Amino acid sequence: MDYESQVDLLFEVSMRTLCCLFAFLVATAVQAQDMPLSQIIVPGEDWKKIEGEFKPIRYLTSYDGKTVQVWDAQYKLQGSVDYRTGKLVKQTFEGALQSDEFSIDGDRTLIIDRVASTARIARNIKQKQAVNRLKMPIVEVGAAWVTADKGMLLVGDAADKYVWTYRIGPDGLSAGEKYMTLRVAKGETRSEVSDIRVDAAGRFFVATKEGVQIFDPTGRLCGVLSKPSKQRPTSIAFGGPELDILFMACGTEIYYRVMQAKRVAPVEKKGPEI
Repeated sequence: MDYESQVDLLFEVSMRTLCCLFAFLVATAVQAQDMPLSQIIVPGEDWKKIEGEFKPIRYLTSYDGKTVQVWDAQYKLQGSVDYRTGKLVKQTFEGALQSDEFSIDGDRTLIIDRVASTARIARNIKQKQAVNRLKMPIVEVGAAWVTADKGMLLVGDAADKYVWTYRIGPDGLSAGEKYMTLRVAKGETRSEVSDIRVDAAGRFFVATKEGVQIFDPTGRLCGVLSKPSKQRPTSIAFGGPELDILFMACGTEIYYRVMQAKRVAPVEKKGPEI
């Protein structure tokens, strides 16, 4: 094979390789964005209201993945939600919820300080001795959540329109980056983000004053579930026997709706014994 033939062959192989690479990148991008809201919600399903009188609700939890507990502004337990009857079941618990403490493994706990806008990892939870502390560039911590694999910390800035991510590694937390841009009303800058959850498909559910904003695993917006109340959303949680019921607290009210999306099944129960 002469020199010119070798060059032509090399050019042809290179072009085929580039075409294959381009096709792969396009397919990957399409797949990443191919998460429309119609694949997340149940057609015809809407928000339903839980009956009962509530104190202002600050947080919803679901330690076993099915039962949803309701906590007030002082992080005191009000009871649990019975979605079958649409009512609140009164319960008592002497302690207070530690909402901003996340168990990373058997030896480490991640602690968020909302006032100081810091995140720290402690090895001795009783003494809360920090082995890694990070100052976050967040004006007002409105929400914090750790993914099921304990590999990522998500922090929402209520005074801004971003959700930041931090990688959790053996040596502590990485530098953060803006991962999701929240939708806010025209002329406004505050998102009032109040809670974050992640479903089994890796999608992010973010409670804001606009409603529940849903993002795909790459941080692209899939759509927004409008809030069912005039009161501002304060917390969200997945529950129910199939882990596919999304609960939303709005001030002194609680709503729920069945979804196609499901939460990750818990490996073991976490949190206080109730």
